[in-house]
Amino acid sequence: MARLLAIFLPCMLALSGCQDSQGGGDSGTESGGDGGWTIDNPPRVAFTDETLPRMEAPSDESTWVDTPKPLAEIGEDTNEQGILYSAHLMGHYQMRMLDEEEGFHYEYDPTDDSFNETGSVHRKVVSTFSLTWLYKLTRRDEYRFAVEHMLRFLEDDADEQADGSLKLRDLGATAMFAMALSHHAKYTGTTEWDDTIDKVGAHVLSLVNEDGSLNNGSPLYYAQAHLGIWRLYDYTQDEIYLDTLETVGKFHYDNRDNSDYLDSKHLYALWAHEPLTELYMLRPADWITEFVFENADSVLRGQYTPDSEDVEERLIGSFKESEDERRWRVVLKLEGTIDAYRLAKFVGDEARTEAYRKGALLAVKFLQEFQYRKGDTAGWPVPPRAVGGTPYGFDHPIVRIEVPGHEVNGFAKVVEYMDLEDYPGHP
Repeated sequence: MARLLAIFLPCMLALSGCQDSQGGGDSGTESGGDGGWTIDNPPRVAFTDETLPRMEAPSDESTWVDTPKPLAEIGEDTNEQGILYSAHLMGHYQMRMLDEEEGFHYEYDPTDDSFNETGSVHRKVVSTFSLTWLYKLTRRDEYRFAVEHMLRFLEDDADEQADGSLKLRDLGATAMFAMALSHHAKYTGTTEWDDTIDKVGAHVLSLVNEDGSLNNGSPLYYAQAHLGIWRLYDYTQDEIYLDTLETVGKFHYDNRDNSDYLDSKHLYALWAHEPLTELYMLRPADWITEFVFENADSVLRGQYTPDSEDVEERLIGSFKESEDERRWRVVLKLEGTIDAYRLAKFVGDEARTEAYRKGALLAVKFLQEFQYRKGDTAGWPVPPRAVGGTPYGFDHPIVRIEVPGHEVNGFAKVVEYMDLEDYPGHP
């Protein structure tokens, strides 16, 4: 991981006067931490059907249930540049972790080729959702195959309720299950999961109170419910979901200083900024922009930038909230920032658009340097197995399944929202 990928060709010089690809200069935004430094958009690259590595799913989909997991991998990391390519390697890491009994293996220690398993499904649902993003952008059946396997695994773990709805463990897991199901159905065109989607959606709605508060959970689960509800609307187009999202979002805005409902700006942003942005595009309201920008500005003020004093160079792009060894937690700040970028661009807030662009790209650069690539794992028992994963920290080699999952979601949004690369699913 000590390599330097010349991906961004960043100026990275405070007060250098160099210009970025969008005109550059100091934005002067209230988001904080945005001084004279700048960062270029990366060179435009293409992800194609021929890009390696890949996996071949059987052409006869009726055999997928009984096909051994994981699929055989063809090719390896070619050291290509590109944000989507990094995300693709993350996807392949996750697919190497597929298992008939566990769904995904939970934690992998590459130093001794061992697994640590868990009965928790929450982090496995995150990774399932991330693979739906990779199918959306790459249109590769290997991702559709993996998602189908995990949806079956998760459905088997869900419990039908007395009212006929379907619950996966709790509000958070159920909401994330709704995300994965709905996103998968929308972009693959399958209707096989429609009945399950309706039952899961019914359970999420049953946990929403008339004032927009939620039952059965914690502030993290409440934030996750925002995105689950949006994904249900986006697929079904049933207005009850959009009405519910508006009520839930407004309740959290009104109670944003109450830690019973919102106890972490970056975790709320991680899950809620996308649905709030989508809501604004359909039903504009000042409270939405105020809420999203307030959260994003706060998060971005904690980022180490080239202007930060007395900071190790390797920490540039990470965040002060990640001061312990869990440097992977940068991913939790990235996604809310790129969603805020999309909203800022939509409303024409040029200062914030530029600040969020720079913050997101700086976080991506840090995470790409942090990711295991070919050569980084050469001294371990099975060198290819960890490639694409992201460790806990600089001195903590274990990879946990949802970490590359969160990264995929953030990286995919950066590529799509900023229109940085070409790929088969390009709109």
